Order: sequence, then C-alpha cells, then structure tokens
Amino acid sequence: MPTNGSAVAESEAIGHSLSLLEGGDFSARLPKGVAIPAEMIDRLNTVFERVQRRDKESADHERELIDEIETLKNSHPDRRTAMREKKELLRAFDRIEEGDFSARITSKDVDSDLSQAFNRVVRLNARMADEFERVSRLVGKEGKLFNRASIEGLKGSWSGSVLAFNTLIGDLVQPTIEVARVIGAVAKGNLSQTMPTEIEGRPVKGAFLQMAKTINTMVDQLKAFASEVTRVAREVGTDGKLGGQAEVK
Repeated sequence: MPTNGSAVAESEAIGHSLSLLEGGDFSARLPKGVAIPAEMIDRLNTVFERVQRRDKESADHERELIDEIETLKNSHPDRRTAMREKKELLRAFDRIEEGDFSARITSKDVDSDLSQAFNRVVRLNARMADEFERVSRLVGKEGKLFNRASIEGLKGSWSGSVLAFNTLIGDLVQPTIEVARVIGAVAKGNLSQTMPTEIEGRPVKGAFLQMAKTINTMVDQLKAFASEVTRVAREVGTDGKLGGQAEVK
C-alpha cells in the first residue's frame, strides 16, 4: 500500500503529465511506479505517443501549406506590379489598334514570356504590312503584274491572309493581262483573239465581264469592218464594180 506521501507524489506526477498534455506538450508520459496498473500506464502512454505523432504530422502538413503559400506569394506579382503590367499591355495594344506596328513591350513590369509572345505577334504583323505595301507598289504603281507577297514561316490564318491577298492581286491583274493580249493581237492584224468569259474555270462577273464583252464587241466590229473593206476592195479592184459600198452594222 502506498503511503500518503507517495500517493500525493503520484497524484502530482499524474497531474503534471496531464497538464503538459493539456498544454499541447504531447511528449508527456505517465511515470512508472505510480498507483495505476502498469498495463493501464502503458496503454495511456501509447495513446499519448499516437497523439504526439498525429500532432507532428499535422505540424509538418501545416508547414508544407505555409511553404506553398509563401512560394505562391513569391512567384506571383503583387497588386502594384500587376497594375503596372496591365498598364503596359494596354498602352501597347492601343498603339497596335492605331496601326503602329513598331510598338514593343520592353518593360520589366511585364512577364517576360508574355512580352516576348506579344512582340513576336507584332513583328509578324509589321512584316505582313510591309510586304503588302511592297507588292501593292510594284503591281499598282510600277506595273510589275506578276509580283506576289511572300513571307516565310507563316502558318494557319497568317498564311491564309497572304494567300487571299495574292489571290486578289491575281484576280485584278488577270483581266488586264487578257486585255493587253487581245489588243496586242489586234495591233498585229490578228482579229481572231477574244477575251475569255471564264478564267481558270470560274465565270467572269461584274465589271470584269463588262470589260470582256466590250473588248470582244470591239474585236467583232473590227473583224466585220476588215471583212467589208476586203470585200469592197475585191469588188472594185478585181471585179470592176465601182459602185460597191462597205456596210458595217
């Protein structure tokens, strides 16, 4: 039987361990030799150990969350930087909207990947604008009708835009080439040439069709006139019919 003194000491030891546990110190253990069966002490200490492990795991998880939050905070720009980035982007887009393809983003306030991607797109727009201007000058001003736009490395709709531009130039130039061909033949006395009303399997329409009809009508009239002149010349010069008259409808 424990004495009163030992009982008090045991109670104090148990109370101390429980106080430590209550205060969050999960390293607390019940001392051996107190007036509690050893099996119960072991079981209680096992519970304390489990609680301690869980607390440690929870603390480790909490530290991991804190580290992740700090990483995100360090990797993401603060609000002031984000506002500067937005301002730089809007300024650059405004210049592009106004047709200024010399605009570039060089500010360090803008994410480098974003600024590089933006600058690549703007440079591509500038190349296309320069190329379209060059071809327009050569074809429209200098009469070099077979020049076309060519930009290497284009994909998707970029390539489609250049193709559409070249197709437009070709559609505009082709009637001019045909007119020159027919008139050139007429100038050489060849009245058998006419303008086609179909080009590459597509019917000519609108002003182009009107142009073709006008040129072909002119050639037909010249052909009829030449035929009449030849007939009258033969009648007068060969057959002696001096009263012959040319008739052209």
